[in-house]
Amino acid sequence: MAGSLLLLVAAARALTFEGVKNARRLAGAAANLPVWRTATLDNATAADVAALRDVARVIDLRNDDEVAKGAKARSEAAREYYDAAPVSNAPFLGDIDAFWGGVSANAPPLPLWPRVSMLWSARPLNAALSRALEDGGNAALYVAILDSAPTTVGRAFEEVVACVDAGDTVLFHCQKGKDRTGILAALLEEACGVARADTVASYGLSGALLGGDDALPAATGKRKDPDDPEVDWSRFRGSPPDAIADTLSWLDARHGGAAKYLVDACGVDAASLATLRAKAGQVAAWKTPKLTSHLVQSNIKMVKLDAAQVKTKEVLGWTGLHLFHYKDSTCSRKVRTVLALKRLDYTGHHIELSTRENISEYYLGINPRGLVPCLVHDGAVIIESNDIVDYIEAAFPEPRLVDAAAGAAGEAEDKLHLAMRALTFSMKIPPGAAAWTDAQARKFATHGESVEGGGQDHKAQFDFWQRYTENGGVPEVLVDDGVVAARFAFDALEKTLGEGGGDFMPPVSAAPTLTDVIWFPTVRRIKHCGYDLSRHPRLEAWERACLRCPAFAAEAEPADLVMAPALQAYLYLSGRDFEARARRLLG
Repeated sequence: MAGSLLLLVAAARALTFEGVKNARRLAGAAANLPVWRTATLDNATAADVAALRDVARVIDLRNDDEVAKGAKARSEAAREYYDAAPVSNAPFLGDIDAFWGGVSANAPPLPLWPRVSMLWSARPLNAALSRALEDGGNAALYVAILDSAPTTVGRAFEEVVACVDAGDTVLFHCQKGKDRTGILAALLEEACGVARADTVASYGLSGALLGGDDALPAATGKRKDPDDPEVDWSRFRGSPPDAIADTLSWLDARHGGAAKYLVDACGVDAASLATLRAKAGQVAAWKTPKLTSHLVQSNIKMVKLDAAQVKTKEVLGWTGLHLFHYKDSTCSRKVRTVLALKRLDYTGHHIELSTRENISEYYLGINPRGLVPCLVHDGAVIIESNDIVDYIEAAFPEPRLVDAAAGAAGEAEDKLHLAMRALTFSMKIPPGAAAWTDAQARKFATHGESVEGGGQDHKAQFDFWQRYTENGGVPEVLVDDGVVAARFAFDALEKTLGEGGGDFMPPVSAAPTLTDVIWFPTVRRIKHCGYDLSRHPRLEAWERACLRCPAFAAEAEPADLVMAPALQAYLYLSGRDFEARARRLLG
């Protein structure tokens, strides 16, 4: 997966916290692991502590003095959490003398004068080493850590693997979650076989997620006092992608790669690397379709129900194409567009989501996950929109819609589902209008968990609606996460279009593709949630090209029907509309 796609995927995988910053999963296949990376937990709120309840182990990469300083300023909730949490320490900068030895060993040769001056004063040498570290930037910092603390790095790595092997969730952090945390995350991703470009792109997200000074370029230029032995840490702001790329290149040149560094220098058992890679690639025993999958990635299998899982037995005897759908569902729009492009006749069964018809015994007997759309074709039941699109393409190949970008597009758009839901139900639907009763929540919770396969995670779905109901609307932190994820997504789409198409967006062409179908409903939905699409002129041109096709135009959400004027005015006046939030969060 290319780096630009990773920006979207990483943002969509961001973890939801209020006081804890830079929280997310690992990149690429490593995101399958129960591993979280964050900044310090010292600012955790009560809601954050509740979200941390499933974490079995916290690994703190900070030095003892940093931990003590943070403890003095901890929030009450964080103090209570740390008192009870299973925390272990692996200070990557624990041996300061060894660290400066690493700086010296990897820096260009120092002038003679600082070395000679050691006979009577260490100040000139310390100043020279500080300048060498500053000149090397973040990469020099990381290389010095890896070179000077292999035992500690190996211990932290093995502790993560032990938790993963036991099926426990593990969280590791430093102060900001970008430098020491970024090093360990990169080693884990390299060990899992994550593409180097994805690891680099994921590392590069920290500056934006942290905000403040770390969103600014690192300080440059000459020091006012070149003889000052103190390090100017403003020169290490942010997370420039080249820093981790250069660090990994150093591992390649010095040790033959991250894996050999871990085994040979850190003493990590080679079996631990095999365990980690196996766990990252491990998927459930999903049902394998009879048809070849074009859209879904090779490690994700189509969700096609067995007859035993279908409780509403009448559908097993149906012939032809039957589509259960909702008029305003973006996923339903996607499938209806494909059916129109292929000129396929089908029988529609409208499921009214506003009255919770999707959790009726009848519909849960067809789709235990209670989601729309759902396709029944000659008695076969397929229940996830991207799987349905893929199935139709395979079963009815003419006219051909599949394109080279469709697999990555489907995966990326899939990752945006919860973010888009948060935006839809905060900026399109009046607050609290979609709250569930206790009985409805229990009914939804007891169905769907047994369905194996890809698509939307049932527990994540339930957790969203539970928080929505308890909060009387979408929690603010989820709306903020959705805004960040959407901005990353559409910035990346615009960039890809500017490059003439590629990873998850093809060049604009006269012939519609599956990638067009996948993205069009989402682009229209975000636009009508208040997103200013004019910031992306290429994406606007692509949208206009799609609208010239009748199949797309028929499924284009009209703005006046999407956001009620009163709600739109309320969001604007309260400063809660999309663009106001984006300015606050991203500048």
